[in-house]
Amino acid sequence: MSELISTGRTLRAARLKDIRRTLLRRGFAVEFEGHHTLVINLRGSGDIGQQIRDMGYDLAYCYVDSLQNGEITTYVTLYSVEVDVAQIAERFGGGGMLEPQVFISNGEFHLFR
Repeated sequence: MSELISTGRTLRAARLKDIRRTLLRRGFAVEFEGHHTLVINLRGSGDIGQQIRDMGYDLAYCYVDSLQNGEITTYVTLYSVEVDVAQIAERFGGGGMLEPQVFISNGEFHLFR
């Protein structure tokens, strides 16, 4: 059992290191809705949100694009412990759990408004 736990810890550490490396290579900083935000074109997860917060950002903004019925749809997931992401998501027509929050954008990318 202890070998299994040790292997799990090693795999988790490797995953977190890989996430951080990806964020540093592909993420970009912006001000979004008045908050210091790291944006990345990557499906969000709690680990990604936590890594972005650990890097000193107020808000994590993860997005992916999908082609549906001939239109590009952007799915955005927001993560924060300091910012009410539910209010932000509602302004863009989304919602969900307290954390994370998701909204969908049909044809418009709302990041730089």
